[in-house]
Amino acid sequence: MRGMARRSESVVSAEAIERAMYPPCYSTHMTPAQVTQLIDAALLRVRERCGPELHGAFDALMTRHGWLAGDDPDYYLGVNSQPVAVLPMWLAARLEPSAEVLSAVLESSWLGYAAVRVQDDFMDEGLGDPVESMFLGQAFFAAHQSALARVLGPDPVFWETFESIWAGYGAAMLLERRLLSQNEVLDEAAYDAILHRSLPLLLPAAALLRVHGAWDELADLRQLVISAVRAAQLFNDGMDARDDLRGGRWTWVVRRFGGDKGEAHLMRTMVLGGGIDTVFKESSADLDRAADAARRLGLPDGVAWIERRQEMMQTALRTALEALFARLLSPAPPE
Repeated sequence: MRGMARRSESVVSAEAIERAMYPPCYSTHMTPAQVTQLIDAALLRVRERCGPELHGAFDALMTRHGWLAGDDPDYYLGVNSQPVAVLPMWLAARLEPSAEVLSAVLESSWLGYAAVRVQDDFMDEGLGDPVESMFLGQAFFAAHQSALARVLGPDPVFWETFESIWAGYGAAMLLERRLLSQNEVLDEAAYDAILHRSLPLLLPAAALLRVHGAWDELADLRQLVISAVRAAQLFNDGMDARDDLRGGRWTWVVRRFGGDKGEAHLMRTMVLGGGIDTVFKESSADLDRAADAARRLGLPDGVAWIERRQEMMQTALRTALEALFARLLSPAPPE
């Protein structure tokens, strides 16, 4: 559940909290602005319930990621992000849940993501006080689970899946933390195991499947999520290979393309040796698998979103290579 684009800094005002504590339920066909209002309100309720001791940590999280900024009504559904809120929206277009069910599922989607972001920020970048991060993440997680409980009640089949996926998330996070050391072995199988950290993304959409008697489609939903996340992660790792090597992050891409032989060798392999083309082709193949799963699920909006991701990847790759070759061909500055 990484790779989210950021918005501009936000200010959490008392007026915004009072206005958004209990928003209306919307129709199944919500506009992006309505989704933004709904998710902003869910975030603000967590802030209110946390109490003043965690307000500083909450506000810092909002500012870091541009949440609650209100300057982009498409933000939570944008193609730049992981499919956090859009995934249940795609299913809702087909299944047509009640307004109450869809509202709860959308709230849960972003609250679960927020719980993960708190942990990622601390583990990856050392941001936030460790104790505050622990309790803030716990508050988001409780709200995420509570929203799903409003929809499902005591459903053993769903909650067993919920528990299994969240337990797997923790195991995958710790596996990644260990394997990013240069002294560990990180192969393709381990890389794919690490990606299980993203499976909580599917839980709100899975709740819709369960409510509407479509639980047999869970495998396709899982394939969609894993393939879309794998494509994004692999492509990002390819684009960030030099920075990752400099930062001591021994990703699978850094290892595959000769990072152990130094930065110059890595970049030659990536740019001149076909490494970046290989990464792009593999990422595109993952997106093709995600699109196939979306088609089986009857999600035309999902297919269109995935196709836009492919176009964005092509543009980003072309822009990066043009900038690199421009630097290489530019005359050296006089000594």
